[in-house]
Amino acid sequence: MEGDQAPKDLKLLSDAELVVRAQQGSVEQREDTIGELSERHGEVAFRSAMAILHNDDAARDAAQETLVRLLVRIDTLDASRSVRAWVAEVARNVALDRRRAGGRMILFCEVGDENVGAYADGKTPYDQLSHNQFLDAVKKLPLKQQVVVERTLLGDEVTDIARDLGLTKAAIYDRLNKAKNELRRILNPNHND
Repeated sequence: MEGDQAPKDLKLLSDAELVVRAQQGSVEQREDTIGELSERHGEVAFRSAMAILHNDDAARDAAQETLVRLLVRIDTLDASRSVRAWVAEVARNVALDRRRAGGRMILFCEVGDENVGAYADGKTPYDQLSHNQFLDAVKKLPLKQQVVVERTLLGDEVTDIARDLGLTKAAIYDRLNKAKNELRRILNPNHND
């Protein structure tokens, strides 16, 4: 019964209360809280990115990246600061970074015995894997692996990821290795290891 009440209760909390709950709560509370903040501010992230990128897919990717950053950086967020303003600012910065990079963010995923690069424009060297297919595969990873992979794809150093998540570098490398194996299985289910 209490689990049924949690989502309704979250909707009644202010952003500041949600930030404090995420910072001080259990893993389950943290995930529920981040989900609520993402629901509240996902559209702001999208609109902020869209104003710069003028492309639905690119703006959605930038908004997703912004929400991942919210998840990763929730412990450092000042509860007295507007989450909406933070999301809008980060989304603008992400969009500007992507625009400066010419819209071609290379993502690598080892598939079978080949390395396949997926680009933001959907092109791949072997026309086997689109950008969206790769991102869909990343979204299927367990949350712990997904966060580490997404941070790595954003160009964050392993040392920084470890520090931000309160883990050792070895733990980050372990999660990346497990994620690589899982992505290989997701993207190439017929490949035998």
